[in-house]
Amino acid sequence: MEQLYQDAEKYIRHCRSNRQLAKGTIISYRLSLRHFLKFLEGRPNPPASWHQIRRRDLDDFLAHIQDRYQVSTIRNIFTDIRVFFYYLELEQEDFQNPFRKFRLRLRQPVRVIQSLTQMEMEAILQAAAKSRADKEEDRLLKQLIPELLFYFGLRVSELCLLPRSSYHEDTGLFDIKGKGSKDRTMILAYPPLKELLDRYLSLIPPPPESTDLLLLRGGRFPLQGGWVRILLKNQAQEAGITKPVTPHTLRHTFASLLLEEGVDIKYIQEFLGHGSLKITQQYLHTTHQRKKAVLREYHPRSRIRPDQRGEKNP
Repeated sequence: MEQLYQDAEKYIRHCRSNRQLAKGTIISYRLSLRHFLKFLEGRPNPPASWHQIRRRDLDDFLAHIQDRYQVSTIRNIFTDIRVFFYYLELEQEDFQNPFRKFRLRLRQPVRVIQSLTQMEMEAILQAAAKSRADKEEDRLLKQLIPELLFYFGLRVSELCLLPRSSYHEDTGLFDIKGKGSKDRTMILAYPPLKELLDRYLSLIPPPPESTDLLLLRGGRFPLQGGWVRILLKNQAQEAGITKPVTPHTLRHTFASLLLEEGVDIKYIQEFLGHGSLKITQQYLHTTHQRKKAVLREYHPRSRIRPDQRGEKNP
């Protein structure tokens, strides 16, 4: 098994230096490979090299994790492992890639996107503006987190790993390295939020005195996704919102509210960093449902007396 671990680590170094993938992507690759290696290590006869891996190993690994993770997570794990095996095909002579005969067939459950109304989003931002902390930079940080997640439609990993050097203070431009190294440029065009961010950064020593991250806890420590989720959950509770609220809820809200305002879905695809328009189109269903609810509740026809033309004249 030692050789397998060495090959996996060599691949991670290749992704970092040669392919220059995003830090979040590399973390995902490492975790997926670690899952697979731990599974192989627990086999009755653990393989000594990747050449010994066969399709049945992939089938057995799928059965091993199928009841432990959601369909989307399983797909991501197998995608990461598949890319690694194609790398081995190029690196090792006479390598028989088991993925050539493997097909991952999983039924994806119908996904209902949870987003907030404009009033709910406003309530969360107001609760965030009332945040308290011993240090001013930590108070501003708590206010900035939901603001930036919502304004840019960021994933929590993108927020936590956003470099300070990606923000161009003079123009308000942000260079965001997204999932799968899909880079996108966003513009901070809301002056109050830009002032808030600039005020926060004025309190944080710039690199090299601190790490090159935009947001730091206590001015020194990188953000953790779990800490951000807990913060947002507490802010939602303070805002009186009972439905579950996660960082991704704000990303969904960003997209859904833009669609309701009539923004072209292709722009929203670019804002979210989606590689396929089909992924972005999932927000159309949510918007249609909300339109239906608005029409049911607010359309004036519901307040007009029923049509009397079918009745006979007295």
